[in-house]
Amino acid sequence: MLTYLERIPRWLLITVAVASPTLVLLLLIGFQANISNFQPTWNDSVMNYHQIATFHKVGFDGGYYTYAEIPAPASFTHFFSYGPWFSMLYGLPARITGWSYVTFLIFNIIFFTASLLIFFTLVPLDRVQILVVALFLSTFWCLIFFYF
Repeated sequence: MLTYLERIPRWLLITVAVASPTLVLLLLIGFQANISNFQPTWNDSVMNYHQIATFHKVGFDGGYYTYAEIPAPASFTHFFSYGPWFSMLYGLPARITGWSYVTFLIFNIIFFTASLLIFFTLVPLDRVQILVVALFLSTFWCLIFFYF
């Protein structure tokens, strides 16, 4: 005899788990803010946004992004101390879609959702574990706070 949880298709549980953080975040901010009005305000988010915009426009030929006016030791990159990888990850698709304040949020949703799909594909969780992960993702305030 199948239990109630075993009757629910595994793919449906995974879909709920993958969508849960985005849905919770949209419900939390949906009545208080308009996503199209988003602007980066913290120094890290402003710097990341600007580096991606630079890579979007001119690739590796952008200006220097440094800490304490010390350029990166690698002469081929002008990006911050962690190198060009972050800017490339967002900047390459931005060359196709364009780059605006909202694009950052959409890319974060796409990348995080894709990573969750990869996780659920590679890790053989049972149905109860999938629901526990969904509950954790939906209620972990650090994830919700820094998701966008």
